[in-house]
Amino acid sequence: MGYSVMVLRMKIGFPLLLLFLLLSFWVDHAMSTNDYVDNNCNADISYDDGSEFQTNMQHAFAALIADVNSLGFSNATQGEGPDTVYAMAQCRGDVDQQTCKDCIDTSTQEVVNTYCPNKTDAIIWYENCRSATPTQTSL
Repeated sequence: MGYSVMVLRMKIGFPLLLLFLLLSFWVDHAMSTNDYVDNNCNADISYDDGSEFQTNMQHAFAALIADVNSLGFSNATQGEGPDTVYAMAQCRGDVDQQTCKDCIDTSTQEVVNTYCPNKTDAIIWYENCRSATPTQTSL
């Protein structure tokens, strides 16, 4: 009787253990990726290539990456008047500072080059962070 119960437990326990191990690898992989999630662009407001706004935006994005604090938050303002750029970024609380900086770098490049080209008011979400360039009217 004792031997058959032990065999039965092994038959049930091994598949459960295997399932648990596979799920833990899947969760670990999901936590370590930085996949694109979504974006939102205001199609009504745009800027021209080579404009002062574009230059200010590039400087603001560089400041976001350089100035990210230990809590994973950064904001920057660059320029004056209608060419002022407000930029902000926030990372998940469980990512380290370098991963946060890398995510902000990726998200700011992608929002400008791929998802919201020439839009002054945009936000992008990745698994590890979000970055935004809201206009003053949407703050």
